[in-house]
Amino acid sequence: MSTATVTAVPRRSIFLEVDVGTGSARSGLFDENGKLLGTSSSPIHIWKELAVDAYGVPISVSWSGDSRRNIIVWMDHRAIKQAEKINSSNSPILQYCGGALSPEMRPPKLLWVKENLQESWSMVFKWMYLNDWLSYRATGDDTRSLCTIVCKWTYLGHAHMQQMNEKDS
Repeated sequence: MSTATVTAVPRRSIFLEVDVGTGSARSGLFDENGKLLGTSSSPIHIWKELAVDAYGVPISVSWSGDSRRNIIVWMDHRAIKQAEKINSSNSPILQYCGGALSPEMRPPKLLWVKENLQESWSMVFKWMYLNDWLSYRATGDDTRSLCTIVCKWTYLGHAHMQQMNEKDS
């Protein structure tokens, strides 16, 4: 009778980086020292399910009403007037984003939908940025990326913490 010898393999960390762009998704595997172990790329033809109702059903953000058009891509400038409206408000939040919002940011785009597609606006339960949607779909966790909510949605984390501190005192 023979016995098998099991050799312990040292555990190591592998990190996956995913970059989803306008026309393709790219990924890379890296070791703990940052050495690239492998890459992959795939074209993207359509993005789905970024404006959804309470049941996860896509909601159109297009004049066409086509529910497959439920994303406003970053470079879409349909919200120029809404960005100008927000920028003319002199809101204190503007001091945290260079003095003005770009029409590429979320608040002007959401205001555009609210003003121009009221039925869609009233039906949407969840607005998500692409990286948060991908994380949600992969894990089921609806936690949002700090980078997304601060840089794209104008969330002021320090103001929230100040309110929490004032509430506790």
